[in-house]
Amino acid sequence: GDSVRGLVVLIFGLAIIGSVDNIFRFWLVKKLGDVHPLITVFGVIIGVNIFGFIGIIFGPILISLFIILIRIYANEFNVTRNS
Repeated sequence: GDSVRGLVVLIFGLAIIGSVDNIFRFWLVKKLGDVHPLITVFGVIIGVNIFGFIGIIFGPILISLFIILIRIYANEFNVTRNS
């Protein structure tokens, strides 16, 4: 085999394809769920620690659901912040 071509494909895959996937995922989550990208990052980190590889998907979803539940609770029981 040709080692140079293999390395070029590896570098292309890591640099271009991997970056596009990460950027697109943050953009998609922001548009669909109105979630701040930092929440997504924390969700991925926590999700991977708790669930393993599948936590990349479930971590941000669970954190988003938790935030939604907090907002629903605050609206139902008229919870206000003290300034």
